[in-house]
Amino acid sequence: MDNFTRHFFPVLTQLPIVLSRGEGSWVYDTSGNKYLDLNSGQFCAILGHSNKDIAKIVADSSLKIQNTGTLALSEDAVKAADYLHDICPEMNARVVILSTGAEANEACLRYLKFLNNKPGVICFDRAYHGLTHGTESYSMAGRHVRPAVPDTYVVPVPKNNSEDEIDKCLEVLETTVQTYKDRIACAFFEPIVSSGGLIIPYERYFVETQRILKSNGIFLAFDEAQTGMGRTGFWFCCQRYGVVPDAITLSKGLGAGYPVSAVLFNGNSFNEDSYVMHMYSSHQNDPFASAIICGVIDTIKKGGLLESNVKKGELLLSKLKELEKKYPDRIRNARGCGLMCGFDISDESISDKEAAIKGSSFVLNALKQNLLLQDCNSGRTIRLLPNYYLTEEEFDYLINGIEKMFKEGE
Repeated sequence: MDNFTRHFFPVLTQLPIVLSRGEGSWVYDTSGNKYLDLNSGQFCAILGHSNKDIAKIVADSSLKIQNTGTLALSEDAVKAADYLHDICPEMNARVVILSTGAEANEACLRYLKFLNNKPGVICFDRAYHGLTHGTESYSMAGRHVRPAVPDTYVVPVPKNNSEDEIDKCLEVLETTVQTYKDRIACAFFEPIVSSGGLIIPYERYFVETQRILKSNGIFLAFDEAQTGMGRTGFWFCCQRYGVVPDAITLSKGLGAGYPVSAVLFNGNSFNEDSYVMHMYSSHQNDPFASAIICGVIDTIKKGGLLESNVKKGELLLSKLKELEKKYPDRIRNARGCGLMCGFDISDESISDKEAAIKGSSFVLNALKQNLLLQDCNSGRTIRLLPNYYLTEEEFDYLINGIEKMFKEGE
């Protein structure tokens, strides 16, 4: 074990660097090396590292009020709820502001189970929703949680967008619903399945899914931790699909690198008398988090970042496809949606253990080229969720670095 990790609980194999600071798209380690960060931290710092506007918001907030009791709202909390409502008017959203993605997901599922008076949740077989006991039960088919939460119903996400594949997956969903609808409160899906392999279902899958669920009295919720706040060119990816869910959870980019999350409940799905179950959290509707939310939304609007993310995503994807043509034996299936792109470095023909070794090797070799990358899907997929200000020159730096890896045989 590296010396710097000696006091950490070994839940992860850490990269062999210690970061000291970040600026824009770059991070710097304690040895003075710099790395192009292609995932905006853990997909959180969507406005870049050390963003001065966000830093000022944090500083100003700390001088106003640190925390409010759960029964009192700050003026920033009221403003943030208005802001979130206004970027999703089709939902007539009712908002609760929290701290982490897992906390938001737990709150969302807790309420939907209560409101529907049923215990069950439908989830994707390759989903990732967090590592609390509940959210882990709905992640990766609950393979790693002990014991699994009862009434968890796993359905396949379409692995490709052929009509046959979509029809097969919808058939499984329909059968699951018809068999267990008296037990199922909601379906909880990522609109783009990221950790499971950057799987991007077609609009038809979710439109048909909502029809099936609604006709059977089952709520639909989207986990938009990674896809929300403009990543795909829409405020929320469900807007891209033309689907209006009963709830949306947000985190990561919502806080621009700080621990901020929220749940948006569909005000058209429930009346005011429905919300009779209390919820208390030490950092619920925090003024600090609320001020950041307002700053993030203002920045995205003023900078035209929704439109920019579409154009930048198309540019990044085109560069990845060009690289794929040159090195078809090294990368394949370059794909993306907005500024959320990726490619595969291996497929299902090798074991998860072999794929994990290959993915880890790719990430470590990229580090030698001063690229900070992440693998997912048991090491088979490299995903890219850069900050919204990444430049064309930085895209080229990425492509050149990967190409240099290949030329050097790494």
